[in-house]
Amino acid sequence: TTAARRRARGANPARQIADAAAAAWGRDVREDLLERVSDDGPQRGSGRDARRRHVAGAFRATGPAPGEVWLVDDVVTTGATLSACAHALRRAGARRVCAVAFARVTHDGPRRVAAGV
Repeated sequence: TTAARRRARGANPARQIADAAAAAWGRDVREDLLERVSDDGPQRGSGRDARRRHVAGAFRATGPAPGEVWLVDDVVTTGATLSACAHALRRAGARRVCAVAFARVTHDGPRRVAAGV
C-alpha cells in the first residue's frame, strides 16, 4: 500500500493483519524489505493480465532478504501483487516466500460467508 493510499483510507488493513499475525506467531513485522518503485494507480476493475502487467517490476528489495519471508495482504484478487513482491524477495535471496491474506476475491458469483469466533 502506498503512503497516499494509506492516508486516503485512514488505515493500513494489511499492516493491522500483519501485526495481529506476528503477535500470535511470535514474529516481527518488517515493512522495510520491499519498496515500490512504480505505481500506476489502483488496480480495481483490472483483469488478471492487466494486473500482472501493472505490477511487473513495480517492487524491489531494499537489501538482502531473510531466508524466509511471510507476505501479508488484506485482499487477494489475482495474486499478481503478491507474486511480484515474492519475485523481488527471491531475487534478493529469500529461499522461501509464503503469503497470508484475510480475504480472497472469487469470480464465480456472490457468496455469503459467515465466520464464528
